[in-house]
Amino acid sequence: MKKKVFSVLLSFLCAFVMVFSNVLVISADDKEFEDNYDYYCNLCSQRGLTDAQKTTCQNFRKYMQRQADALKSNINSINAQIDSLKKNITTQYNKIKEINGQIADVEKQIAGIQESIKVIETNIKAVEAEIAAREAKIEELNNNIKSYMELNQANISNNNYIRFVMGASSFVDLLRRVSAVNEITEYEVSQIHLMEEEKAQLELDKVELENQKNDLNEQRKSLDEYKSSLESLRKAAEELVAAYHAQSEALGASLAGVKQDMSELESAMADIDKVLDGFYPSDGWASPLKNSFYVSSAFPYYYPGDSSSGFHPATDLAVAYGSNLYAVGNGYVVKLRGGCPYGYIGDTCNGGYGNYVVYLVQVGSWIYIIINGHLSQINVSVGDVVRQSQTVVGKTGSSGNSSGPHLHIEMVKMSNTMTMKEAVTAYKNVGYVYYTLGRSVGYTCLYRSAPCFDNPLNILNIQYGRRYNSY
Repeated sequence: MKKKVFSVLLSFLCAFVMVFSNVLVISADDKEFEDNYDYYCNLCSQRGLTDAQKTTCQNFRKYMQRQADALKSNINSINAQIDSLKKNITTQYNKIKEINGQIADVEKQIAGIQESIKVIETNIKAVEAEIAAREAKIEELNNNIKSYMELNQANISNNNYIRFVMGASSFVDLLRRVSAVNEITEYEVSQIHLMEEEKAQLELDKVELENQKNDLNEQRKSLDEYKSSLESLRKAAEELVAAYHAQSEALGASLAGVKQDMSELESAMADIDKVLDGFYPSDGWASPLKNSFYVSSAFPYYYPGDSSSGFHPATDLAVAYGSNLYAVGNGYVVKLRGGCPYGYIGDTCNGGYGNYVVYLVQVGSWIYIIINGHLSQINVSVGDVVRQSQTVVGKTGSSGNSSGPHLHIEMVKMSNTMTMKEAVTAYKNVGYVYYTLGRSVGYTCLYRSAPCFDNPLNILNIQYGRRYNSY
């Protein structure tokens, strides 16, 4: 309740100040506008404002424009962050896709190794079975030889010989003893040797298979570790994607809020523009062109410091034919002439200006007359409001006294004591394109105070003889 009463009292006080102290209202700063935003929105959307109130509302409109610019910058920044996150998400998705492919390849390799291990294990069992068969066969031959020896020695009275043969400690020892007495046939000996060689080879084959199995197990272990590391990378990428999505959603919510603020601000600005006829002073200057141009003449002479080149209270910007011409500040169109075709040196159509537009702008406290000549097309009418860098005044050309496509721009410093309404009336009363000025160097701001021809090169921060690709 107290807050509401205070708000009513504040509004009453502001209204009182508006009526009885125009100076205080006119000098309202951004903090004043911020603290009493609703009050000024309400005031500046009403018809029938006094000149002082209009001045205050123009300043409030400039404040609102700065807020809008800040919101636009914020929107662009959020959109850029969202775009960056989308790119990061795409990058991580691609990485996950690549990792999944690598994992699938590793799993195939592991499955192949598993199959190879199974085959090797089967082969090892087969070799072990063959080794067992060879051992059984050798044992059978061994027993046969022993039986043969016993039969052949049945009639030998000397039992010591039998004990000598049968007491062999190994089969090799047996062969040695038997061969010593030459009682075993050559065929039987060769069969025993063959069995021993096959058994030895099988033992080697088994060792080789065991080594292969061990190598495959090591490979499988390495692949398992590699797969585990890939899965860790995939998990990290998936966590990043989730984090990026969360950030993107948060930014999206923030963007929606900022856009809502922007929509409300633009609506309020539109209401105030209706009351102010769309005009409010500009904070600074803007370029009349947004594409490439070349500064082809100087000020106040066509060539720097060369009076013999001719008085030239302007600058010429050589630019492609038909380029958009934008307002350099906020203001009103006060004069224009058309009807001129493509020109030539010496052409006097519309006094040599060709197709031209004259509009007044207010930058800060100063009101300027802007003269644009040699146009190919005019897009505005007398009385139109022009908006800095937004209104396309016309298109560049080469009408009138012109040697080729270019923009002729004159800037007459008019007044810092007039209101825009007074300045428009004063200009219309004079009626001349370049106001009350004569066409000599003495009418430049180098030699006299306003009204005077000011230097567009300095105002637009450009230099003679230079090309500007973007501005």
